[in-house]
Amino acid sequence: MKKILFIMNGLQMPFHATDFACYMASLSGAKLVGVFLENLRYGEKPELQQVMGVPYVETIVASDIPGYAKDNERVENNIRIFEKICEQKNVRSAVYRDRTVSVDELLGESRFADMIIVDPATGFNGKTEEIPTPFVRELLSRAECPVLIAAAGVDPIEEIVFCYDGGASAFFAMKQLVSLFPSLDEVKATIVEVSKNSTISPQEKKRLKEWLSGHYNYSDFVLLQGNAKDELFNFLLRKKNILLVMGAYGRNAVSRFFRQSQADLFINNLPFPVFITHC
Repeated sequence: MKKILFIMNGLQMPFHATDFACYMASLSGAKLVGVFLENLRYGEKPELQQVMGVPYVETIVASDIPGYAKDNERVENNIRIFEKICEQKNVRSAVYRDRTVSVDELLGESRFADMIIVDPATGFNGKTEEIPTPFVRELLSRAECPVLIAAAGVDPIEEIVFCYDGGASAFFAMKQLVSLFPSLDEVKATIVEVSKNSTISPQEKKRLKEWLSGHYNYSDFVLLQGNAKDELFNFLLRKKNILLVMGAYGRNAVSRFFRQSQADLFINNLPFPVFITHC
């Protein structure tokens, strides 16, 4: 892996997420690119605009907005803090700062990144929102690379839990994680199937175990029977220091998982990182 985008609100330095992003970058040797969201309404120079097809020059610029200088100083200070933390942790870093960056622009950048790391509370306006925020939900649904939801802490990963439903997206997520983080081969790897009735044949289960054992020194296969949402939630409650891997955000288990998170403090705080991608 070569490039990780770490997206954060420019006015609010997420220290725990920054430490976590550095930890993941150090595992892979990737460069960590800090993306600082500002979303200013106006540009920094007068610009030609159009209204009803009639051109005019927008003379209001960002520096005319009350509080601009103070906010700009906060962002610049947070950039310096980010660079200092990366330097202290021996992580190669770079900064991407576009004061008027849009969600679509970030999604375009995701095509050329190996992975995105984002805190679940990240948004453009810096105000308290539901978790994950609408911005993060859109990233999860539309990003063209895997998205890793930052953990609340930076404890070393001791186990990887792969959520598997027999679908192509779930297995694609597993392969992506293995490809991006080969250095995690020493941790325990667990495939979890959540179903009222097992849909994975004995032959497929055997092949899954063979594939997993080729990448991890210790692997396991767990079948959770019953209500998918409740069983997965209860299973995860008993876990510590894990990396959760899921495929196809917005469909099946993943969307149910995040709806549950809004109602429970445990999931809202995301005590473990969640790796999500789709094919």
